Amino acid sequence: MNHIVVGPILFEAGSFFFRTWSAADGVRRSAGYQRHDDARYARRATIRGEAAQDCEDEADFMNAIGHVVELRTSAWAESGLKRSGTRAAPSR
Repeated sequence: MNHIVVGPILFEAGSFFFRTWSAADGVRRSAGYQRHDDARYARRATIRGEAAQDCEDEADFMNAIGHVVELRTSAWAESGLKRSGTRAAPSR
C-alpha cells in the first residue's frame, strides 16, 4: 500500500476538490465535485482505502508534504544514493 497525504476540501472555480500527495505520484488534485458532500465522501473513501495521513487544513497538508520530502531527501543523502537511485561516485 502506498502512503499518501490527503489535504482538506477546497473550493475553486465552482467545484469542490481535495489534493493528495504520494511519493509515486506527487501532488494530485481530485475530480471536481458540485456538492461538498460528494467531495467529502470521496475524500473519506480515499483515506479509508490507503495508508493515509489526514490533514484537516491546508497548512497541515503543506507541512506534512514538506516533512515527508525532507525525511526522504536526508535518507538519500545519508545512504549515498542520488535521486535516480544510483550510487554516488566515491570521493578520492
